[in-house]
Amino acid sequence: EVRRAAVRAIAQAARAGAAPAVAELLPHSLQHVRRAAVAALVAMEGEAKDSHIVQIHLALLKDSSPQARCGAVESIAGLGAEGRLSPEEVAAVAGLRIDPHWAVRRAAAEALRQFGPEAVRRHAAEVDQLLLDSDWRVRRSAAAARAEEQAAAKREAGSG
Repeated sequence: EVRRAAVRAIAQAARAGAAPAVAELLPHSLQHVRRAAVAALVAMEGEAKDSHIVQIHLALLKDSSPQARCGAVESIAGLGAEGRLSPEEVAAVAGLRIDPHWAVRRAAAEALRQFGPEAVRRHAAEVDQLLLDSDWRVRRSAAAARAEEQAAAKREAGSG
């Protein structure tokens, strides 16, 4: 409980340079401490421009906690929507289409939608797989990504 409170305090401070201190808690053995650290990093949007922070979030995609993986995907999605991710980083998120937890697969589908139509086109096979997912929430998010991509393609075809 004390460690979780400390992580929250660091997140609230959100001072430059706090992210590395929070990142040290990411491999902690207690899941709730790792989740709090992820939440703190997500709250540090101003520091997220640092590629070091992106790499931390990418590493969290392999965390044993589905909540940590979801938090990392959601943070990465915001950066991808701003065009600050490399194609390899976008592909890492798309690779979560086979994650064992439905919420992570849904977060990956939502992230691809937020990355924009071009990302959905580049990762059409992954989106197709998400459209066939066993969970309806994942399928709904993948369908939204595909619908936005198709609408953008129609706009492009109409203007060109």
